[in-house]
Amino acid sequence: MDALFQRRKFTELRFEYYVAGRMLWFSDTMSIAAMLLGYAVELSLKYALIVAGVSNNGLLHGHRPLDLFLKCVEVGALPQVEASNDLLQYVSDMFNQRYPSQVVKTSAEANARGHAIAQSLDLILAYDDLVIQLDDALRARCADNSVSIGLLAAHFINRPQGRGFFHCNVAALKNAAVYRELLMNEYTGAEEQMRKQGLTEETISYNLGNHTQRLATWRGAPASIWNYQKVSTAIGPDFQSLKDTPYAKNFTYPARVIKAAAV
Repeated sequence: MDALFQRRKFTELRFEYYVAGRMLWFSDTMSIAAMLLGYAVELSLKYALIVAGVSNNGLLHGHRPLDLFLKCVEVGALPQVEASNDLLQYVSDMFNQRYPSQVVKTSAEANARGHAIAQSLDLILAYDDLVIQLDDALRARCADNSVSIGLLAAHFINRPQGRGFFHCNVAALKNAAVYRELLMNEYTGAEEQMRKQGLTEETISYNLGNHTQRLATWRGAPASIWNYQKVSTAIGPDFQSLKDTPYAKNFTYPARVIKAAAV
């Protein structure tokens, strides 16, 4: 497979799984949302291993986010990412409920560990922190801004998928200045490039208008894009009050099984 095609498809799939998962999560459909978010995490980890040269490992053909993360740590694929094992275990447990048999098996395994699988709206903060850390690490590791799903979302900021990406997304909005600068750098000289490509004047004018509108939206970020009104629920009260917590690093499994004491 061509490496550039592979990179582009990994980025597109990570983006689509993540946005779809977030939109469902905030629509209170968390079980299905967690599966899609799990795919986004899994693809990020698998691509990190591929970039690190781990291409024939059996982990790449399974669905075990915790084991993938531990392998990434072992080979130094993601040195900047800080996340608790509890979070990766939770992501794995929520992900591995795609079939009725998996629901039973995963619940039994969680109970045996003393965990009880539970969901709450604010758990998205940890998912977001993990996904954006993975995205930043891949962008640095690949030395390629185009691998970033955050930058891809920044291009879509005036469309539903872009707004869904950034809706109450503390981790992504910490990068607001980064995404804005990357967009500005991409758009510098864009008119000349489009003329060299032979685009029509109408197309050039349309694209330049989109660039102007996106940058205008980004000038007000993060406050201007914190809350997407078409999403039914939100985390509050605002970005500034939530931005300083390392959610992925501090995550603990949200519920525990309380065993009765022997009489």
